[in-house]
Amino acid sequence: MLKESVQVPAYERTFDIVVVGAGLAGLFTAALLSKMGMRVAVIAKGAGVVVASTGFIDVLRRTPAGEPVEDLKATLSQFKTHWPDHPYGRTGWEALAAAENYLAELLSSIGLKYITPCQTANTRALTPLGTLKQTHLLPASAATTETLKKKSVAVISFDGLLDFNPSLVQSNLAGLFPGTKITWALASLPQRKGSYQSGNVKSLTIAREFDDEEQREILIKSLKEAIPWREKPEVVLVPAVLGLKKHFASWQALRKHLGMEVFEVPVLPPSVAGARLFNSLKSVLDTRKVPVNLNCQALSAGAAGGEVKYIDVASEGKIIRYRARYFILATGGLIGGGLIEVNGQLCEPLCYSPLTGAFRLNYQSFVYNAGVAVDDNLRVQGFSNLLACGRILGGYNPYYEGCGNGIALATAMKISTTLEGETGHECGCYSCAGI
Repeated sequence: MLKESVQVPAYERTFDIVVVGAGLAGLFTAALLSKMGMRVAVIAKGAGVVVASTGFIDVLRRTPAGEPVEDLKATLSQFKTHWPDHPYGRTGWEALAAAENYLAELLSSIGLKYITPCQTANTRALTPLGTLKQTHLLPASAATTETLKKKSVAVISFDGLLDFNPSLVQSNLAGLFPGTKITWALASLPQRKGSYQSGNVKSLTIAREFDDEEQREILIKSLKEAIPWREKPEVVLVPAVLGLKKHFASWQALRKHLGMEVFEVPVLPPSVAGARLFNSLKSVLDTRKVPVNLNCQALSAGAAGGEVKYIDVASEGKIIRYRARYFILATGGLIGGGLIEVNGQLCEPLCYSPLTGAFRLNYQSFVYNAGVAVDDNLRVQGFSNLLACGRILGGYNPYYEGCGNGIALATAMKISTTLEGETGHECGCYSCAGI
């Protein structure tokens, strides 16, 4: 049962749409809905797990039945028949393809280039450990298996960088690609007062240094000096630290100075690539004057007649009441705090939405496909104006299936088309996206 607030709000704010959650699903939903010309606000207690991610968009590695995926379009087209309650069973291939196209377009407009090497198949990209994973949409600077088809590859990191182990990456890649000569080396970090502590350097610190043109030149010189030129490398792999706000300029500058191809390998969380993705989406929303209010704790919601009327939020010591025509739950699952455990039972704590798959296997583990129960338009059961997207949804296991970010994008797109039909606004729907 939904619990209404007993606290008196300091003031109220009114929007067409309020999105709760600032992960990939929440920010992308806000981007789609703001494109429709609607007044949108995002409220969240933090930046979401996207900032800890590799920045890759994993679409689907295997089906719920455990079958490997070869053709994404053909496989996702079967979900409606075989797994109708799966989020992909409600969105289909079209929503995913349109969402990926629009995300790439958005990111490119502010200087962050993403690519899809093959439209209907996964590609294999390097992980922070030097292993391979299947993904679909990824930064243009990311290292993939195509990178390792050269005769000689050098893995270069910075001495003291904690978030990346070039020796481990080189060792694992050598086992995977015995026909490629792979070496590794460390570049010295320039001494700069207040910037680095010996042996304790974070990837985000170096990325911010790359944003500064003067420091970028110094770092590039250090990388160039560390390359084992006697091995005649054709490709250089570096940790994903080539700029935070000025990534493309940093990447291009390094390629130009070295005179060869350079690609990035993700670092351990907190991830620079994930931070780039978050910052880029937030920048789009800032341009569109969409308030993204972080450090806000959604306390409770008020509803009547199956309709959410408001959500009360704690921010800066005040209670603020948000009213809207529609509310979107993009609060994540157990890890993101969108679901919590209360007395041994799972619960969606804001609107007390009905759940699916919310039972326990044993004392320490919940099944991963627990989440909010929705209809085919992603409307939460029992509510007329509450919708849900991303990890908060039930009916799938993102970790086993390898589909978390793909679900985030596809369900955001599905919501935008649902609300377009109800409001008459133009949006980034399938036809608008050229699908």
